[in-house]
Amino acid sequence: MSGKTKEANTVSFGNDLFFKYAFSRDNDVSVSLRKKLIYLISGIKCKELTVRNPEINQSHVDAKNIILDIMVKDEYDHVIDVEIQMYNRGTIEKKRFQFYGARMLVNQLEQGRKYYELNKVYQYILINEYNPYHHDLIECYMFRNNHNEIEPENLNERYYVFMKESRKKKKLNDLERLCRLFINNKYSDIIKEDKEDIIR
Repeated sequence: MSGKTKEANTVSFGNDLFFKYAFSRDNDVSVSLRKKLIYLISGIKCKELTVRNPEINQSHVDAKNIILDIMVKDEYDHVIDVEIQMYNRGTIEKKRFQFYGARMLVNQLEQGRKYYELNKVYQYILINEYNPYHHDLIECYMFRNNHNEIEPENLNERYYVFMKESRKKKKLNDLERLCRLFINNKYSDIIKEDKEDIIR
């Protein structure tokens, strides 16, 4: 089979459906990818994690974005809610992302539950563009006061990962290598990256 034929029949790594499939499966590789991504972005070591929405159906094809909803138990047995999504539409819809974070908190409060029972919410948004502000690979947002102190019991942390920032570097860390794999999503590019062990 020629490289051209393979490329024509291959779903790119940057495709939202492929992202959902690769990260939502109940197998060792998929679980390892989820744990690795969460750790590389925010330093959380996952002891247990469960994907709440692993299904892929026809409605996802035309969706604006695909979201992974994950329940995580960290190394200290804290239960947290995690949302991972890939976003490559060219602009950052920050109001929508803030709404998603607030909705995740609201959805935890079933009738009879108390506010102190709320789990912390982490959002990881992988963006296929350069950082328009500071040229950092990762930008983290959380509630702070006018002295730049994090609000006590802050319940929402949002991480934007600007994947194209990895293109500016020659020596890559693990997160940058993973980003490079997603943005170099033509078959021929993936084969070149394989020489650097990124796929493995």
